[in-house]
Amino acid sequence: MRNCEMKIDLDFLANYPLETFERGTVIFEKGKELKYVYYLTEGICAGMELMVNGAHTMPLFYHEKEFMGVAKELLMTGSNIPMGNCVAKTKVTVYKVPVEDFRIYLRQNPEVYQEVTKSVVKSQHEMLEIAHMRIRGNSVAIVCNCLAALMRPMWREKKDYYIPNLFTITDISANIQLHRVTVSRIMKRLTEAGIIEKKSYGWKVLDAKLLEEYAAGERLFE
Repeated sequence: MRNCEMKIDLDFLANYPLETFERGTVIFEKGKELKYVYYLTEGICAGMELMVNGAHTMPLFYHEKEFMGVAKELLMTGSNIPMGNCVAKTKVTVYKVPVEDFRIYLRQNPEVYQEVTKSVVKSQHEMLEIAHMRIRGNSVAIVCNCLAALMRPMWREKKDYYIPNLFTITDISANIQLHRVTVSRIMKRLTEAGIIEKKSYGWKVLDAKLLEEYAAGERLFE
């Protein structure tokens, strides 16, 4: 499961406003100047790049304690133009930090700069892996990768996980640009294999390790 929690001074964040966005809100758009970076305190967002034909690549999901709007362009070239959209997939709460304030903070805190840089590199690597899955036609890995990214801990101990019921098969298929029938078939196979189980609150993850092995393409259905 993707985990890019960053160590950051909460006193620094407290200088800026908290803002809430409803599900489906586009927080920032591809090609438009980025005035803020966003530190996610609650909810799930997805960063995705829109294509010329209106489709989009499979999104990277962002969770609590992650920055959104930080890309290699911002870190290395100073560009404030995002390469993709960022959409709230649940109701989310964020700190809005002006871009220039964020740059100053990174210059003054090299350990945070290193963490942010590692997160950006990791995100780019994940996008390449997802692109390779699509090229190879590995639909199982694509679906499982999405499910693993959407897993939420049921308890503070983070031992048991679930996928909230607002992420329906229709919603998942739209996110990853796969036909709903394909996603439904794969979810059925995952259920039969004892990896997930349908509940009233969503999908309970019975075997997170196995789900992530399918997500990484390390396993295939027999």
